Amino acid sequence: MKKKGKMSKWIGSILITALLVPSLAASANGVTGILVDRVEHSDELFSQYDYYRMEESDFDAIVNSLSELAEQDNNADAVMDVIIGMEDYFCEMNAMYSIANIYTTLDAANEAYDEEVKYYDELWTNVCDKLMLNYQIVANSQYSEELRERIDNEDDWQDILDYVPMTDEQKELSAKETELELRYDELYNENYYASINGQTYSEEELEEAY
Repeated sequence: MKKKGKMSKWIGSILITALLVPSLAASANGVTGILVDRVEHSDELFSQYDYYRMEESDFDAIVNSLSELAEQDNNADAVMDVIIGMEDYFCEMNAMYSIANIYTTLDAANEAYDEEVKYYDELWTNVCDKLMLNYQIVANSQYSEELRERIDNEDDWQDILDYVPMTDEQKELSAKETELELRYDELYNENYYASINGQTYSEEELEEAY
């Protein structure tokens, strides 16, 4: 049976947020627009990628001074350094989340992989909430124009201005959804058998007979 894997929520979340956070390389080169070739491909194999857990406290350390910086004059460079720092963290987190999802897709029954997906799902939820709130701080500050230049979509900019912090209940529901999806994937990939006239058949045998 083909492994399904827990992908739908992850892919949807990544695509939505990708619209918000521009490519740093593209920004540096003055390139805008979503469907622009912004990715450098390498010959590195998946097995060669390093996987590790990132800490939310590291993101907090990056944005810790942003509110104060945004309130002070002549701090445009310092404010944008923080923005770039949190975007770099976000991109690295997405990479680790992607690897965790690939592992659990390859082996949906592996509980260790599931735990990594749960870990990154919670981290992703918390960091995205904080990322939006910190964007909003700058959007409502004297450095609004500097940030606006990095957001190349009017709807994304409006989302920042209108953003409301997630509640604890919303975060709990997100974690529960991920847990249920992982359990669904595990059940989806289990072997099932049917008994017909005293003879037991596997799903593959039934499909072949059909």
